[in-house]
Parts: sequence; C-alpha cells; structure tokens
Amino acid sequence: MVRHLRLHASLAVLAIAATACNLVGDTQTLPPLPVIEASEDPNFVEPSPEPTVVAAPTATPDATPTDEPTEEPTEEPTADSGDTASLPRSGNAPWSRTIPRSDAVTTVGEWEDASNRSECAALGLVDIDPLGDGWDIRGATFIGGWGVAFDLPDGPGRAKSGDRCEDCGRGAFGVAGLPEEWDGGESPADDEDEVIEYTDGSVVGWSRASDPSHWLAHIKVPGQSCRYEVWSFVSEDHLERVLARLRLVSGTD
Repeated sequence: MVRHLRLHASLAVLAIAATACNLVGDTQTLPPLPVIEASEDPNFVEPSPEPTVVAAPTATPDATPTDEPTEEPTEEPTADSGDTASLPRSGNAPWSRTIPRSDAVTTVGEWEDASNRSECAALGLVDIDPLGDGWDIRGATFIGGWGVAFDLPDGPGRAKSGDRCEDCGRGAFGVAGLPEEWDGGESPADDEDEVIEYTDGSVVGWSRASDPSHWLAHIKVPGQSCRYEVWSFVSEDHLERVLARLRLVSGTD
C-alpha cells in the first residue's frame, strides 16, 4: 500500500516538472494586459490640479512729495462769468448781460424822461452794497440825457453848488447817458489813458479828471449811439468796480 502511494507521488512530481519544462521552452508572447482609461474606471478620481500662484503686482511708489506749494495759474476775469468783483479785461463787456427793469427803478424813471432814450438804453448797477455802505440813489440832471448819482454818508463828492467836497459823500459815484453821440469810428480809445476793447464790440476808457480824486470813464455800447459816462470820487479801483457792475436794462434798448 505504501509503495503504491509513493508511486503515485513520484508520477505527480514528474508531471509537474514536465509542465514547467514546457513553459520555459515555449517562446509564445503573452497577450498584453488591457489598459483601463481613467474615464472608464468608475472608481477613478481625477486628481486636483496644482493651484496657480499669481505674483502680486509690484506697487509703483508715488512721486516724492514736496513741501513747495503748487501755484495755480491765474487768469484775467471775464464778464461771461457774471463776476462783479473786478472789471474783466477780455470776453464780453459786463453790460452785455441784462437785468429786469424792476432792478433799476430809479434809473428807468430817469431814462423814460430823457429825450435821447431811443438811442441811449438804460444801464443799471447790480450788487451795489460793496461799493459803499449806506448808499442812496437819486436822479442826476443831464439836459437832453439821463443820469443817476449815488450818495454816501461821507467821503469825497460834489456839493449841490457843483464844487468838490471833502466829506459830504454827495454824488460819490454815478452813471449817465449823455446827449452827445459818438462820431463814426470815434471811441473812448481816442482820448482815455486806460482802454479795454471787448469781444462784443464795446469799448471803455477812463482817466483821472481835472480833480485829482475824480475818476471818469466813457463807454461805447454796440447798438447805442450815445456816450455813456461813469464816475467815481472814491478811487480808480472803485471806478473799475462800478464798471464791473453795469448791466443793460431789459426793454430799454
């Protein structure tokens, strides 16, 4: 019985050895393993992409501050802005702008009685308070023309007698439409020391009168043939501020 088992064991060993020899000697190429695409594998997880690092922009330093103040360019005032602080040297004249008759009642009253009103529209003043505290307006006599005078409580002016006064303040400044006309191309530029010619065709010129404290200006207004006269007994600067406040009265041109 034992011999019989040993015989069977020996035969099994020989069979295994023969099989191994056949495998070694066989040169047949084994088929490749199948490749499983990631999309075909239900258990495949797409790896997360590496985060892209973006470099922060380099800040550009501001210009080195300076302690020196920056000066703004200065420009000459123009009448187009409606400014009354100073007389413009360019653009349109201050009187190219208009005011209603209700803002120049006294002036309109004098103008309506003038024989030259058809060729000499009324010019009124705006923002009068800065020209003198306690001012009062009244009609001034200009035969054939019209005029208004402004009295102040004190300061230089002209007395009722017509003589200059040191401290009466009477007629300290004023505006008039003279009965005289400009001849042809004549203008204030022909006779005055200071002259401004505006874009709208207006011309204004002024100089010191015979009285050292009496400053007198003459104006040529487009469409009007009369000579306008503006005066101040205060100063040349005051005269310019009066001129800056002149406006054409609507409905009188």
